[in-house]
Amino acid sequence: MFDGDAAVVLDRIGEAARAEARAAAERLMGIGELYAMRLREHGERHEWAADTSDAVAAEVAAVLRTSVAMGHSNLNYARAMRERLPRVAEVFLAGDIDFRLFRIIVYRTELITDADARAAVDARLAIRARRWPSMTGRKLAAEVDRIVAKADRDAVRRTREDLSDRYLNVVATETGFSWERTNKAEQLRDAAGIKLRATA
Repeated sequence: MFDGDAAVVLDRIGEAARAEARAAAERLMGIGELYAMRLREHGERHEWAADTSDAVAAEVAAVLRTSVAMGHSNLNYARAMRERLPRVAEVFLAGDIDFRLFRIIVYRTELITDADARAAVDARLAIRARRWPSMTGRKLAAEVDRIVAKADRDAVRRTREDLSDRYLNVVATETGFSWERTNKAEQLRDAAGIKLRATA
C-alpha cells in the first residue's frame, strides 16, 4: 500500500508512539516505587500516608519540573498502576495503550469498592483496552463504563453522582488568592483574572 520509504517512516512513527507510551508508564512505575520506599521509611504507618503523599508529590514535581498539583496527579496514576489496575498496567508498560487511555480507565474505575469486582474489571480491560486507541474520549469512557457496570453497577452511578455534585466558587481575598471548590478544594491564583474572563 505504501512505497518502501513511506513504510519505513510510518513504522518509525508507530514505534515512537509505543515508546512514548512505555516511557510514560515507566515514569509512573518509578513514582510508585518512590512512594512505596517513602512509606517503608515511616513503617507504613497510616497516619503518615498523607504527609508521605505530599512529600512524594513535591519530589516528583521537582524532578519533572512541574507544579506540586501535577505531582499529586502523577502519584495518583502511579498508585493506580500498583494498587488497583496491575493488569492494565502491564498493557500500558508494553506500549499497547497510551497515557490518554490509561487516564480515562483510572478515572472511570476509581469508585469500584469491591476488590473482586475491581480485579475482574482490571482483567477485562487489560484484554479489551488495546483495541480502543482510535476511539474518542467519550466513546472510551462509555466502553469502560460498560465493563464497570457488569461488575459493579453502583460504581458507574457513584461516578455520575460525583460529577453532578461539582461546582465552581471563586472568592476574592485581600492577598489576591481565591478558592475553586468542586468536590475537592484547590487554591487558585489571580481570582480577578478568572472573573474578568468569565464575564468578558
